[in-house]
Amino acid sequence: MVKIKFFLSLLISAVFFFLISRPAGQITFRPAAFFSPFEGFWRNAESIKTNNFDEVSGLGLSSPAAVTIDEFRIPHIFAHTKEDMAKIQGYLTAKDRLWQMEFQTHAAAGRISEIVGRGPGDAALKLDKENRRKGIARAAEIASRSMMENPDTKTILQAYSDGVNAYIQSLDSRSLPLEYKLLNYQPEAWSPYKSALLLKYMANTLTSASEDVENSNALKLWGEEMFRLLYPENPFPQAPIIPEGTPFDFKNELFAPEPAKKTFKKYKSSGKSYAQNNLIGLTEMEESENGIGSNNWAVAGSKTASGKPILCNDPHLGFSLPSIWYEIQISCPGVNAYGASLPGAPGVISGFNDSIAWGVTNSERDVFDFYKITYKDAGKNEYQYGTEWKKTEKRVETYKIKGGEIVTDTVIYTHYGPVVYPNTDEGDLALKWTAHDESNDALTFLKLNKARNYRDYAEAISHYQCPGQNFVFASGNGDIAIWQQGKFPNKYKGQGQFILNGADTTHTWKGYIPQEHNPHILNPARGYVGSANQRPTDNTYPYWYAGCRYENFRNRRLFSRLDSMNKITIQDMQNLQLDEYSMYAADVLPVMLTETDSVAATPLQKEMLETLSKWDYYYHKESVGASMFEIWWYYLQKEIWSDDFSQHNVPLVYPNRSATIVLLRDSVRFKFYDNINTPERENRKEVVIKAFKDASDSLARIPASNREWAKVKATFIPHLTRILKPFGKYDIPVGGNNGILNAVGKKWGPSWRMVVSMGEEIEAYTIFPGGESGNPGSPFYDDYIPLWTEGKYHKAWFMKGEEDTKGKVSTKIVFR
Repeated sequence: MVKIKFFLSLLISAVFFFLISRPAGQITFRPAAFFSPFEGFWRNAESIKTNNFDEVSGLGLSSPAAVTIDEFRIPHIFAHTKEDMAKIQGYLTAKDRLWQMEFQTHAAAGRISEIVGRGPGDAALKLDKENRRKGIARAAEIASRSMMENPDTKTILQAYSDGVNAYIQSLDSRSLPLEYKLLNYQPEAWSPYKSALLLKYMANTLTSASEDVENSNALKLWGEEMFRLLYPENPFPQAPIIPEGTPFDFKNELFAPEPAKKTFKKYKSSGKSYAQNNLIGLTEMEESENGIGSNNWAVAGSKTASGKPILCNDPHLGFSLPSIWYEIQISCPGVNAYGASLPGAPGVISGFNDSIAWGVTNSERDVFDFYKITYKDAGKNEYQYGTEWKKTEKRVETYKIKGGEIVTDTVIYTHYGPVVYPNTDEGDLALKWTAHDESNDALTFLKLNKARNYRDYAEAISHYQCPGQNFVFASGNGDIAIWQQGKFPNKYKGQGQFILNGADTTHTWKGYIPQEHNPHILNPARGYVGSANQRPTDNTYPYWYAGCRYENFRNRRLFSRLDSMNKITIQDMQNLQLDEYSMYAADVLPVMLTETDSVAATPLQKEMLETLSKWDYYYHKESVGASMFEIWWYYLQKEIWSDDFSQHNVPLVYPNRSATIVLLRDSVRFKFYDNINTPERENRKEVVIKAFKDASDSLARIPASNREWAKVKATFIPHLTRILKPFGKYDIPVGGNNGILNAVGKKWGPSWRMVVSMGEEIEAYTIFPGGESGNPGSPFYDDYIPLWTEGKYHKAWFMKGEEDTKGKVSTKIVFR
């Protein structure tokens, strides 16, 4: 049955590619080769049956090594040296995920159009230009040099690359991964530079959600006072990562705790205003993905039934198949680590070893600022910086479009960074981004994999720069900790919220927060540490910082639950990861319901009011109340903001959910309640009722049998290309949502769930929405999805040695 479904999916995809490849004259699909019985797609179908024993040679190992493949196809590597371990990890990861690894590096380097052509509406070429103008490839060049200058990372990255290349060299036209056959191209040799590209691509995903342009437009349109009302720094009590009231025994040597007040209207230097002079209309701006975030926490033995710490992690990222993560165990003398690896990079990113466990969430810190560049003349060869003129560097980017077309684009570099947006209404905008700096982030994970205690953990993460992460920690000896780690600029209050003036030296970043001053805590009295993308500290922290995605709901729910829990078990922690209670619905729905007393309700509207008045705020998959609330909330936000925000035709971002809730709660009348397209002056009651009626009309178009939350949300996991639809999974019946601990949205959510109980015998449970294989013809391509959907885990087989027999073995591989 698996093979039949696979062949049907392939036929659909083949016809699709044959049709789309013809109009532009680009030979993206060769039917004869694709359908060949000798080397075509038939060769990619796999059976669930596997060999009991296999041998591999040709990696140049120093001595034989053993690999156990378990029932879930998870490899457990046992080598005699770290170099051999890295080679085997590279080989096995490529065996399962080669196409994914390479496709992602092409995306990071701005080379997707080499594979798929320009794409519909030049979409692929536009994405390539965006990524090259951001300087992702150049950042990877700088990072790979730093990594290769360090003997530890040089050895491991080169060995990993050698392993990947050994697998590539073993391929022939029959055994090529399916997507190469569909898209008609060949894999390239792997290198440490490509591993660096993957790490920088992750930095782009997690730190590039800048709202500088949108904020500047809002400030220009509505002024500072209204801006502060629409986009407050702290709309809700935060429940920060570091407990409120924790003293900080250091001070900011560069800026006072409350810097000299500089309003955005009056602050000027060299005659240049802080805010821009013109509204900026950028049609090519990349839209940030809602829902990116994560949860992690660790509870001390004083709160657990076992008396040992338990650590949990679930990073929230955009879904895709093949899956983002590759589960693996790597072992050699001095290292025995298990967890989620990033295909294309050595080591384990989120996991545990026999002494410690660790997990990560995104810090949300703003390390991505735009500067307006003032040129000396139209040649753009020099630009103003204070009283001097600095020379620009021009880098010609060449795009080799599939089919033979060559396109070039000149990117201008300043000392801030590359000009990402040239020729805007406000001039050229250059990007200052910590991802461009020299870094060796890979070293952090290689050191974590072999860390034994808190001191080792703290030393390991000290090397980490971008994207900033909250590293949670637990050890077998009972310690728990969390440290927000990254290279964070030391900014004056308000710096980077708007476009900065590149000609003004006072707008330049003046330095970075010392690593030891980054927010961190060890063994707090409350018995737990954790993060959910909220602000890291209270207002007594001596450094100012900002972020455009700080969470106000998951963190409050997490901490309130942990505060009330004792005698905690692994099952309790799994249940908490799957918790579907909505703090934001509980915050705002009562306000909304109070305004519906005068509604002349239809039968459906009466049903909505009755259902919502009894709803318990849980987003279970079968909940109709969740569907009704989300539809109503969608129309309410639209009713409040869309008329004012859409009329200007420039990038603007709606005030976030927290700010909107506060405004609704506190203001009966407000400027933005009024619809500028009507003669009446609407108030809160009128916008709430209008949105309610729109929601009921929308709900009426949905058959009653399809109003359950899972059906309305319609979660799906697309193929990485986004165009090979038969290789994705659709209409997944799962609850949760953004702002909820079980943060499963439509196309993003928990990409990896892990619960680890420390102690002499480590007990761990993991799951992710996909499978170990990247081959759509394999039964291991998406076999985890049913478990993940049902909120189940599989018990991790953490082998103590290659002779461990506690788990179920699928295959034994000997590497000669």
